[in-house]
Amino acid sequence: MRIAYKKGISIILVMLMVLGGFNGLFIGGGKAYANHVTVQFAGGDGSEGDPYQIATAPQLDEIRNHLEANNHFKLIADIDLTEYLSEDGAGYNDGEGWVPVGEHYDSFNGKLDGNGFKIMNLNKPNYLLFK
Repeated sequence: MRIAYKKGISIILVMLMVLGGFNGLFIGGGKAYANHVTVQFAGGDGSEGDPYQIATAPQLDEIRNHLEANNHFKLIADIDLTEYLSEDGAGYNDGEGWVPVGEHYDSFNGKLDGNGFKIMNLNKPNYLLFK
């Protein structure tokens, strides 16, 4: 009886470990995003004629949730990421700077019009805004 009990507990523990390993498949494990709260763009509907308007760092970060090829974005102001990426900022990433938007398997496919504005202080020289 005691041996059967130990085997049963062992099987349950192994199953929990296996299921726990699937966490990254369903919840985006390993991604270093800030605690995500949906951010509204400054305007637009994402179409070519009315692109999503981006004026703040959180709005720029929101692009990562709209990677589809048919989405269009347009900067409407200079964006300085210094405060956003600081230790107390919403985009803090353990001092590693901006997390590029997209992944190799899920890259940014939309269009971003800089509209003459700048994105400053990604916190890494030669760092990517998008992957």
